[in-house]
Amino acid sequence: MKKQTFLTILFALSLLLWLPVQTVSAAPDQIKPEPFTATTGLETFSSYRLNFSGEVEGIKDGRPSAGTLKGFLEVTKNPKAQHLRIETTGDTFSSVAPLGRIEAYDNNGTFYVQNPQTGSWLTIPAFLVNAMLPEGIPSPEESIERPLTAAPQPGTEVVNGLVTRRYTFDSSDLAAEHQAKYDQVEGTIWVAVDGNYVVRYEATVSGQFTDIGTEAEAKSGQFGHLLGGDLALLDEGTVTMRYELSDIDSNFLIELPAGVGGFGLGWF
Repeated sequence: MKKQTFLTILFALSLLLWLPVQTVSAAPDQIKPEPFTATTGLETFSSYRLNFSGEVEGIKDGRPSAGTLKGFLEVTKNPKAQHLRIETTGDTFSSVAPLGRIEAYDNNGTFYVQNPQTGSWLTIPAFLVNAMLPEGIPSPEESIERPLTAAPQPGTEVVNGLVTRRYTFDSSDLAAEHQAKYDQVEGTIWVAVDGNYVVRYEATVSGQFTDIGTEAEAKSGQFGHLLGGDLALLDEGTVTMRYELSDIDSNFLIELPAGVGGFGLGWF
């Protein structure tokens, strides 16, 4: 497995997360939408864990295509570390994760990526990552986009020990350029009452996705070749995504597994 595959799955994942977080729905005759001010809040936490999953089904290159994705990300800021694990099934993700699984650690800027076939680890020093991707590797939390408006629902709900308020969205809550892309948008997002950040969302988007590859190239600029080519996971169809935060500001450490360390630009 090459480094390009790792960067590709991260980038494709960030694009998928970008779609649903702008979505979800409330009937206009029930509760009036209001300006949505919640943020991800992730940059303010000393640590957190993030679970995400998704299903896609539709048409790609004139053929039926489907797949599932399940991921886990944990982050600490002192010491600075991240741990990412992703598992996929189905043909939709075969171009970005041909082996169906990827696991990686970031230890203060040095990346360790596991070969799922052998269990061995590739070490990528920070200076190489910075040279190839000066703006950093795309990650799920950097892809969260806020809707323009949302409809707050009555009462509160406790999610992972946090008191939250539930909001609903539909395509009318999106910016005009996004409304034209999708046939249907439904979902729900939970926001912490204390802190005004997203704790959980579930959303489904149906429509055209032919511009995903173009947007990926625009974001990656001259480093687009590192992302491995076609990122349009579907031409049209339905994408369902789920996102949930836990262990916010908790006291935990991210430890490298046995066999990680040293320096290597190839599998050993």
